[in-house]
Amino acid sequence: MILRLKSVDRRLFSSFSYMSLIQIFTLLMPILAYPYLIRNLGMDGYGKAIYAYSIGQYFSILIQFGFSLSGTKVISQNLEDKCEINRIVSSILMIRFLIFIISSILFLWIYFFFFNDVIYFYSYLYVVGDVFLLNYYYQGFQNLKKFALVGFISKLVLLILLLSYIDDESDVYLYCLLTSLCYIVSNVLFFMYSIRNDRLKLVFDLKFSFKVFIDSFYIFLSRVPVVFVEKINILVLGTFVSNTAVSYYDLAAKLTALLQMPFNIFNQIYYPKASRDKDIKAVISIVRTAMVIALVIYGLGVLLGKYVINYYAGESMIATYDIFVILSLILPINTLSHNFGNCVLISLDKVKEFNFTVYFPAFFYVFFMLTLIYFKLVTVVNVIILFVFYVFLICLLRTYFVLKVARNL
Repeated sequence: MILRLKSVDRRLFSSFSYMSLIQIFTLLMPILAYPYLIRNLGMDGYGKAIYAYSIGQYFSILIQFGFSLSGTKVISQNLEDKCEINRIVSSILMIRFLIFIISSILFLWIYFFFFNDVIYFYSYLYVVGDVFLLNYYYQGFQNLKKFALVGFISKLVLLILLLSYIDDESDVYLYCLLTSLCYIVSNVLFFMYSIRNDRLKLVFDLKFSFKVFIDSFYIFLSRVPVVFVEKINILVLGTFVSNTAVSYYDLAAKLTALLQMPFNIFNQIYYPKASRDKDIKAVISIVRTAMVIALVIYGLGVLLGKYVINYYAGESMIATYDIFVILSLILPINTLSHNFGNCVLISLDKVKEFNFTVYFPAFFYVFFMLTLIYFKLVTVVNVIILFVFYVFLICLLRTYFVLKVARNL
């Protein structure tokens, strides 16, 4: 796969390397801290924190508003136009800030009437950092060196703080507060640095901002069901099973994300080039190779997973293995699905088809999840099996639309 990247584009390979660093430390920080947090916070306390953050993530997707795709695409298409870049960055900042204000009003209403626990407030603070997130800007330029460095420093500082100050179950609130503050501070400082270093000017044009909003709105709509489904697993398990079940699921999800990391990185890095080239055959060729690698990695994960979990998290977490074996089936499925979705359907402006591949499976998932809840059949395994079927259905639909588009070229 790396050899293919070299043949595609030297800058692409460089971006892949730096994006790898970002993803590695994003995943390794919680993985390295996991045994320490489980031991000090307890499985129930750690599960409570994950449950609180899953609620905050719904607001995070509102504020990010799909700009990781739409913003990257429009930046990559205007690399030589500094004035246009200024307008894009300014518009995204303004849109995110306005959404943040609206989201905060909604959250405070929910907080005071339903939760009334400060852990949810600390978890919500995390979304302040999303307002200033510049991932779309650096991905659009395929220049992620500085972005990777900031991500590394932020995760390292957070890891040091957690190891220094988290001592027992009562520190679960401090854990959430430190996580949010590190994210906010790093994003705000890096945003200010980028504005000054790249000589960007904030130019607020309401008409242009509205256009940026509309262009991203359809991608945002496609992201809502995906994040809803991903986070509802934690909400359902935390509500109808236990916080301990959330801890089992969270470890399985982290290990699966670790295996999926290089494929997600490639998708994010290749997307700007795919948006410019619009070469379906090239995407299909690369996906074939990636699928083979994904199947091999899945097999290795199944063979070694039990030993890794036992050594890393302890015998008390060995029940995670069965969950991991089922959940990690999404590795080869998502490898095909993500590339066909972003690098083909989105790149070719097949937004209607892309949205259909998201909404129809989401309705399927919600219907059967409600069925599980109604008949009191909610277990970790049942929730995971339903999630894998949901991901597989997305993959089938995207494959159908990509082949249909390819035949018409």
